[in-house]
Amino acid sequence: MKFPQIDQKQALRQLELLGFEPTDKIYFRFFYPASHPNKAVDGGRKLDKLNWRQIESHQSYGRGAYLVVNGGGHKNVQVKFGRALFYEHDNLDKEIQKELWRSLNLPEPTLQIDTGGKSIHSYWVFNKPIPISSWIELQKDLLEYSDADRAIKNPARVMRLAGAWHISFDTEGKQVYQQSVIVSDSGKKYSQEELRRAIPKQETQPQLTLSASTQPQPSNSVPEKLPQHPEQIKIPVPQPIPLIECCRQEVRDWINTGVPQGSGRNNIAIQVGLELVGVERHLLENGQTYSESGSSLFAEYCRRSGMSQKEEEERWQWCLATNATPSCTPDGIANCIKGWYWREHIKPQKTLSRPSPSQKDTGVKKAKKTPLEEVIKRIDKILDQHLPESHQHLALLQLSKELDNYNAAEVRAIACKRIEERHNEDYLEERKLELEQLESWEAEEYLPFDDLFYDNPKVAQAFMQLCKSNQKLQPQYFLGILAIISSLLGTKIEVKVPVLGQFRSNLNIALVGESGEGKSIVSKILLKSIYQLQNEVLEQYQKEKESYEQAIEHWEAQHRDYRGPKPRPESYITTSPAPLVINEYSREGIVKNHAENKNGILIHQEELVSIGRSQNMYRQGKGDDRQFINNLYDGGTISRVLKSERTVVPKTCVSIFGGIQPEIILREMGDFSDPDGQWSRYNFLIGKEKQVFTDFNQQQIDISPMLYNLYKSALLASPIECQIDSRGLEIYNKFVNELEDIRWKTIQQGLRAVYSKATGEVARIALNLHAMNCLLNQQPISPIIPAEAIEKAIKIKKYFLRQMLLIRTWGNGKNNSESGMPVAYREIKKIARRLGKNAKYLTTRIVQQARSGVLKDFKAEKLSQLFQDMAKMGIATLVTVKRSVALVIDDLLLGESSDGNNPPPDSGKPPKPTPPHPISPPQDNENSPSHEKTPLHSTFSTLLPNVGNVGGFVGGFVETVQTSINNGFNYFSSFVGNVGIGFLSNTINYLDLTTIPTSANEPETPTNTEVNKNSTNPQHFNKTNDLDEGNSDDEIEIQRLEALEQEAEMESDIFIPTEIDEEIKTCVPEEKKCSVKFKIGAKTYQGLGYFAIDGDFYIDLVNNLSLKVPYKYIDLVEFLESKKVQANSDTVRKNDGEDFNFSFAY
Repeated sequence: MKFPQIDQKQALRQLELLGFEPTDKIYFRFFYPASHPNKAVDGGRKLDKLNWRQIESHQSYGRGAYLVVNGGGHKNVQVKFGRALFYEHDNLDKEIQKELWRSLNLPEPTLQIDTGGKSIHSYWVFNKPIPISSWIELQKDLLEYSDADRAIKNPARVMRLAGAWHISFDTEGKQVYQQSVIVSDSGKKYSQEELRRAIPKQETQPQLTLSASTQPQPSNSVPEKLPQHPEQIKIPVPQPIPLIECCRQEVRDWINTGVPQGSGRNNIAIQVGLELVGVERHLLENGQTYSESGSSLFAEYCRRSGMSQKEEEERWQWCLATNATPSCTPDGIANCIKGWYWREHIKPQKTLSRPSPSQKDTGVKKAKKTPLEEVIKRIDKILDQHLPESHQHLALLQLSKELDNYNAAEVRAIACKRIEERHNEDYLEERKLELEQLESWEAEEYLPFDDLFYDNPKVAQAFMQLCKSNQKLQPQYFLGILAIISSLLGTKIEVKVPVLGQFRSNLNIALVGESGEGKSIVSKILLKSIYQLQNEVLEQYQKEKESYEQAIEHWEAQHRDYRGPKPRPESYITTSPAPLVINEYSREGIVKNHAENKNGILIHQEELVSIGRSQNMYRQGKGDDRQFINNLYDGGTISRVLKSERTVVPKTCVSIFGGIQPEIILREMGDFSDPDGQWSRYNFLIGKEKQVFTDFNQQQIDISPMLYNLYKSALLASPIECQIDSRGLEIYNKFVNELEDIRWKTIQQGLRAVYSKATGEVARIALNLHAMNCLLNQQPISPIIPAEAIEKAIKIKKYFLRQMLLIRTWGNGKNNSESGMPVAYREIKKIARRLGKNAKYLTTRIVQQARSGVLKDFKAEKLSQLFQDMAKMGIATLVTVKRSVALVIDDLLLGESSDGNNPPPDSGKPPKPTPPHPISPPQDNENSPSHEKTPLHSTFSTLLPNVGNVGGFVGGFVETVQTSINNGFNYFSSFVGNVGIGFLSNTINYLDLTTIPTSANEPETPTNTEVNKNSTNPQHFNKTNDLDEGNSDDEIEIQRLEALEQEAEMESDIFIPTEIDEEIKTCVPEEKKCSVKFKIGAKTYQGLGYFAIDGDFYIDLVNNLSLKVPYKYIDLVEFLESKKVQANSDTVRKNDGEDFNFSFAY
């Protein structure tokens, strides 16, 4: 059956069961649905007889068909008898509505009609019509007892016609048709007495809400003191007036009913908003208190009109910005206030103050109300039973009858609020744990240098010293070197992994942080050398091109009979002009550049968002540039075939490196579903928020020469295919399976893609680490990747994964969902941390003014709830400030890390020393000097490249300079100077060596000659020379111990003579002790070493005197079978109990 054809059998059956005879008049009404654009201007249509054609005609215009159930006429006064009782519950599920009569112990309905919308209409038909007065009483009691729609109690009430069509609109404004059908047809009819027994009689009580000042007075009160007429009421009245009472009638109607789409609801919204703003301002100016704010009434209008929250906010803010005034005159508003106060407060008091015969001597009895605490307690008891919805509805209905002055609607409203509050309380502890996890992720400042340069501890030390000298640098950002080095290794190097396949080294890395968090500083440090390399490549190309052009000119100048073959370009031009780094490009440009530079390309953007915005910019926004960029990650072949061009790039290697701000990355990621996997191909490095003051006198360190030599080594490296050693494969295989287990259990599609890509990313990272460390050691890239490289790669990838989880956690906070609440709490703590001691309390107003992160759209009510949550978690103290809740900032800051926050220097005074950076060694001696000192003499050497191009390799040598300690000051070697490099010669010009003091207050830099005079023997790592040949061993030992004590006053972190507490010895298990052979300077000693609980290493010398040696200052040179290992706690602890030799780099 198709719309608008009526199912006549259904309609006739309904009329038959309601007791209509063929000769009876039947009254029909036809209305547009609330969402129809003509609803506001159409009063409906009437029909007084059964005319199928007319009914279908009205329906075809979009009107719903209704029937006056009791008959008799269209008006209430025309209806003399009641034919049936009925109810509907459009707030309940339909299945519950069908069976609700059983829960209420009512007889089976005569019929039930599914309206096609939200409701089931249930009817109990009388076996003979009853007087309308009796019907009204029964109908009201039924609706009250069943907590049904109380609006359907008038005698001429219309209900849906069975067999007709329910018409509504979907979200796109299209009409939806659903036929009303009879779903239950028992045919049972009942007498008035039967239904009266089944429906409890409801006692009606006056619902008066009187404030303390207007409570009924005893019978002996003086009613004459009350105003005798509304005109005697003075403005302002003591009671708050509902704001809507002071608005013009038209605005009241719009607020109460809403306006459907297409009926000018946007213009009407502006009228409503202006009226509410004007009335609210007028009442405030005249000192009249009021209930319900203008914003809440406007929100009610928007909700009933089907407007979005964004539309509501935009229009309300616009209205607030105007000078709106009320529509009514000031006298008119005053009359509204007086009339309302007279009706709601004065008249009830006058009525109740008149003594009744039974109250002549006792006074008026005050109405009591059940305490709210008891109501909540009893509601919680019902909710704890977890009843089916229909049973819970009935239990709450029964509770409302047992309570004093609470009706069913109030009890249900309280129950709904309690469900929300209980849910919030249940998950509060979990949110606290999630907040702690979020804080730990955000506080993590990863020091990657020991992992990046696992086989080159001195290079790692150089980077650490750089970060220490400039605390604006974020150490984790230096992982971006992997993207740069991968583009230089390019297509020359691959790794083959069983099952997973072959991988090249290319990686996409993004530095995430707000402006001022050091993204650009690190980028410039890492990119300076590759741009220098690129410029020299282009210069070399120009020289080769000029040489070729000169050869052509010389050839053309010769007589054709005597000149030889024409010079060929490839004999002169061996350098490609294609850039190594690009930042302005198109898809075609990438293809052309990669065709010329077959090795690899680095795409660098200061703001990575420009990559997405530039896609398809030359195609009117239509194209697949996004997919093209994604495909470059996989390193496949590019085959470009156009009418005028054919280009094939057999192998590709394109890496992406740049920065992006948190707000932008969250916006670009959207809902994090990542359907095309674009974001799973990126690794993110998030900067840590910290306050760092600048000192222009701080130490200046330049590592660009070292990076330059490393980059050139990578660019000139020989092609090779690598494999992972057997132990590395075991470690890798285990990690891949762990990731697969996590991926399978992850329900979010975008996160599953991240875990899928992570398996191959480990191979890419390991390949870069392996190649980089081989080149730093001036060795060809080995075809075997060691297990250590795999372990470090896994550690780095785990860090990348934590960063991605942190970003996704931030994203949860953007949609105000349950999972995003910890982000909101964290944002509140961040605001408090920035305020610091500048404010005592954190108010909702301050948070709103901050416009910070996820909180920027939160209203005061929502922020108050967040404040209360934090107080319940025990992480804040809740106070009241100016009638609003606030948090004590000092309590919020308890436990907050102050890393990186140092005080600014006083004006006109030398800057104060900054607090220790996270990478600084622990300070054990409180009397150590205030100036910074390098713990060990750092040795820098030039990096010999692995050269594999034409012409063979002209070797070089590595000169190691070890500086000495002069007057308590440490120096380290560095390389400064200009690099001149000939690409055809395959050689590196070594740089001049100088020493740089680690503090601005230290003595001037000695010359190279002075350094060589004062330096210890460069071979002291392998030889033991007695410096005091003429002294006995005991004297030497005493001298050495005295020297150690003196050194301890200046170098508290290098080696500390100390007395070992007997508790340390007793607490240290035997497996944590080992025999130690060590040397200080040139003297060799032996002792017993302890791996103490406090994390440091102690060595017994004589009696109870011992050395305390922090791990990071031990330079291990022999270990078991003379295997060189990195000096760190993990390596040492892994071999607890073994004998080993080591020496101080002193």
